[in-house]
Amino acid sequence: MVQYGRLRPSNSTGVNEEYQISHYEAAEAFGNAFEEYRRVCKVLKIIITVTF
Repeated sequence: MVQYGRLRPSNSTGVNEEYQISHYEAAEAFGNAFEEYRRVCKVLKIIITVTF
């Protein structure tokens, strides 16, 4: 059995995509790093319009 990671970037202006990543751990690490980036930007008051 194969486990895939899914990245689904979207925003309020109409971006709505989905990517299936065959390396689950890499997809999970990217998602976690991006969420941390978003948290830091929020603290610094930098607007990020794309979510995963």
